[in-house]
Amino acid sequence: MGDRVMAEFKDLYEQPTEISYRFNDFAFWYPLLKRIGMRTPKSNIIHTDIELVGLLEGEMPDGYSTFLCSLWEAVVRMGLPCILRTGQLSNKHGWEGSCYLDDVKKLSAHVGDLVETSCMANIAGKPFPYSTWVVRELIPTIPLFYAFYGKMPITREFRFFIQAGKVQCYHPYWPAEAFENQPDDDWKTHIDTLQAISDDDLKELTLMADYVAGYFEGYWSVDFLQASDGKWWLIDVALGSNSYHWRDCKFNT
Repeated sequence: MGDRVMAEFKDLYEQPTEISYRFNDFAFWYPLLKRIGMRTPKSNIIHTDIELVGLLEGEMPDGYSTFLCSLWEAVVRMGLPCILRTGQLSNKHGWEGSCYLDDVKKLSAHVGDLVETSCMANIAGKPFPYSTWVVRELIPTIPLFYAFYGKMPITREFRFFIQAGKVQCYHPYWPAEAFENQPDDDWKTHIDTLQAISDDDLKELTLMADYVAGYFEGYWSVDFLQASDGKWWLIDVALGSNSYHWRDCKFNT
């Protein structure tokens, strides 16, 4: 397709779920980000055709050992700790038992968690696809607090929606209601800092999102994470119609 998501895909978010999976897949959008020179975490992509759902029943699928060795080699190349995810999801709310990998001995257990999450994510239908697996660089951050069983570090992130080659709107990634059921209310003292953005940062992120918009035809969300040194990293891209949008935004239709 070249370096541009072609115009015929501009309405893909209105197509059947299987088509949406294709374009939400990490293996689709990440190589494009690399080609256009975006600052995005290093990532090793592994593909498999193995049916992994048997892991949930304690079974060992044919070819699983070979697949696990491929993942292990990717982890070794990346170094620990790192992020493990499928092409569709990371189950980041599960953090220590899912996407955050700090011990290669836990690799199989993390794979099982992500397969289970893929099944539960669409419990009324087929599981989310998990033929794509990704080992990602863990970007150093300065967590403001920890949530979701007290394990997941909550850091400064912003989501931009892009459409028709330009930025449509932006929002802090974390709305306050995401933490309302947390047993610890420490988040309340940090929520303003979490959601605030300086004029300089907003200008930088808008320029970055505008640049990406020039290569992605249609409606997309683009997520940015701030590292401990203050730099912003583009960490995720998804179809806009499949992405959480702040409820009071005029573009949330």
